[in-house]
Amino acid sequence: MAYVRGFVHGAVVGTVIGLCVAPQTGDKTRAQLRVAQAAVREGAMTTGRALRRVSLELRAGEITGVTGLTGMGQDELPYLLSGAMTPTGGSVAVAGKPARLTPKTAPEHGIILVPGNRQRDGLWMDGTVLENITITQLLAVSRHGLLARRRERVAAMSLIDRYGVVPPSPVRQCRTLSGGNQQKVLLARALSGDTRVLLLHEPTQGVDVGSARDIMRIVVRMAQQGAAVCVCSSDFALIAALSHRVLILTHGQISAELGTGAIDEETIAACAQGLRGGQGDPPPGSPSEPGAARPTPGRRHADADEL
Repeated sequence: MAYVRGFVHGAVVGTVIGLCVAPQTGDKTRAQLRVAQAAVREGAMTTGRALRRVSLELRAGEITGVTGLTGMGQDELPYLLSGAMTPTGGSVAVAGKPARLTPKTAPEHGIILVPGNRQRDGLWMDGTVLENITITQLLAVSRHGLLARRRERVAAMSLIDRYGVVPPSPVRQCRTLSGGNQQKVLLARALSGDTRVLLLHEPTQGVDVGSARDIMRIVVRMAQQGAAVCVCSSDFALIAALSHRVLILTHGQISAELGTGAIDEETIAACAQGLRGGQGDPPPGSPSEPGAARPTPGRRHADADEL
């Protein structure tokens, strides 16, 4: 049986969903995106939370979960990694080469951000599903410099079918869709190109149970296909269910790291609250003794088809 865990999102409380983590298919030593000693100054984000001396790498074929208590920096990290926020210190390397990321250059490196506020930052709510999905593919759906409507519709319907957008109508306004289907439209557009690094901020927030499961299946499949995936969320159950590796942020710094065998919701919560250290040193001020978090018996990996 696949790994089963309940997860919480708004009104969805205590719902049990079958979840499982995909096996790593990429070269674990191959870092697609590496950040060293990165920082963002206080007040540069809407929450005012600074990121301080953050060092991490996102590896091909691996899902890295980043979490912490509310306001500890996990909400800002995906925007730093995608170039939407400018670091005040540190360095960034993409596929081993130094890079300066901006919202324009990041997609050129295959780094794709799916923002947490899809209505404000991701979708044109008054536009149709077709217009939202194909806006990044205008060259591909054009001929001799003119938009080829038939080609555009074929491309949109292919993505609508692949990502399970309901209803499967390219002419529906995005604002008339459910939250889950709006998120699928956003994912369909974001993943229509060559995605090597996928950054997701609260990917299942405000969506129904069925759509959440579909979205998790998409995330797992991206990792199976070799993308480096980073899921940033305050939902410990979601992070536990999806991640090969978990980083805990405390006051803008990585305070603990958990490997696959040590990942469960309770351990993540304990590390986030400073009650237990992960692999390496315990969080600053932790009353617990140093030591790696213990493995959870019985957890296994499965593939996306079991989701």
